[in-house]
Amino acid sequence: MKKLIFLLSVLFPFGLFSQFPQPMDLQRFDGAVSRNDLQQVPPAKVHPLALKARSMGEQPSSFKGVTYDLQPNVRSISPAQKNALRLKQDGVLDITAASAFKPHPDSIYFDPQSDLIFQAQPVEGEQMLLLRPGLATVFENINMPDQV
Repeated sequence: MKKLIFLLSVLFPFGLFSQFPQPMDLQRFDGAVSRNDLQQVPPAKVHPLALKARSMGEQPSSFKGVTYDLQPNVRSISPAQKNALRLKQDGVLDITAASAFKPHPDSIYFDPQSDLIFQAQPVEGEQMLLLRPGLATVFENINMPDQV
């Protein structure tokens, strides 16, 4: 009888801990998506010094020949899906509305028209966390040749 009680007392706590989900690895993320990130990005204002340089014939520089490969789980998000994202507060997605877009937790989403990149992580209830993943989790390969 003593052996049975001892055995149950040893095994019982492990049974409890195995029922809880694994904690999120927050080091993979660069922060939370804010409401401002979901709004349309206005065209960037040109600095007065840049305007002066352009008036003197200078042209803006750019990178040439840059190629990249996205990770297999990276998906493009449509404008309709982006408009269906409803945040309760910064970083907390509300998925209770019928029209709400519910992202899959294993996928990373990006909007080609802006710099929005996010991954959703489920939490209790009808909410998900919208987090910005690090670049290493978005890109499989980036190749930038020497620029001259």
